[in-house]
Amino acid sequence: MKKQKSKLQLDKELGLGGKFFWWKNKFFRYFVLSLIAGTVVVSVVFYGGEETASPDFQIQAVKIEEKYPRLANLFFKWDVSENEAKELAKWDVVIIDMEAQVNTPEGLKKLKTYNPQIKILAYITSQELTHHYSELKSTSLRRRLYNGFSDSWWLKSSGGGRLVWWPGTWLINVTDEAPVKDGKRWNDYLPEFVTREILNSGLWDGVFYDNAWDSVSWLPSGDDVDLNGDGKAETASDLDAKWRAGMSKIFRRTKELAPGKIIVGNGVGGGNGKVYYNDLNGVAIEHFHKANWAEALNNYFFITSRSFKLQHREYRSTR
Repeated sequence: MKKQKSKLQLDKELGLGGKFFWWKNKFFRYFVLSLIAGTVVVSVVFYGGEETASPDFQIQAVKIEEKYPRLANLFFKWDVSENEAKELAKWDVVIIDMEAQVNTPEGLKKLKTYNPQIKILAYITSQELTHHYSELKSTSLRRRLYNGFSDSWWLKSSGGGRLVWWPGTWLINVTDEAPVKDGKRWNDYLPEFVTREILNSGLWDGVFYDNAWDSVSWLPSGDDVDLNGDGKAETASDLDAKWRAGMSKIFRRTKELAPGKIIVGNGVGGGNGKVYYNDLNGVAIEHFHKANWAEALNNYFFITSRSFKLQHREYRSTR
């Protein structure tokens, strides 16, 4: 789930009466629809079934009726125009790339003006970075993120080579086996950066961590991952267990540093939600409609039944 460089176009088939950006490529249309369907889990955790009064819009109000399910929109552009803000305000939850904070902060503010009840989450990947950082503007959040990054934190093979999952990026060692730089590992640095540079801006209700995996042994290079730099590949069980512990640390530390903010993770099938339900406020079940139906629903009910009371209590305490 990444920001695409292909030209974006209007999709009038949605019947939303406004500008909604969609990818030309059929695969990515299918991909994003899967994500939108999956974020029903997010809506249940956020709102807890509580009925709220209709918002009182001050300017060119966008009418929003109380209805379920609550819906989320994953909007991967790096900016938000006023017209886009007006359309996005019709949704309950919107996930927008973190760079919109730098490029169009007024667009994010417009969303709250049109719909004070909307929840806006900043999109960021949890386990990889672009290696084309030199091409990024010095003001971009990705460039700032890289400026404090240690090259020793890249995920490597037993031969010392950097590992890749998504083209144009390198994977990062999220575990406690990663080397320490200035007293920190990646699983310390990332939540501190997210809190300081993103959530403290006042523009976001929370963060959306992409690729919140609960294992990595399934990767093409998963049988040759060296976490501690001893030149030996980890066993699949050790690799996955240490990966889960590192990801859980990222989520828990974010909650500690940014109390009251919403922390959401994305994963295929919702299995990661069963692992991290105590650490997250919600999950996106990617490819919800083409996953194993019974498994996806079991994961959904597990997440909501186990975490609902805890998350709802935490949410209410911040209001």
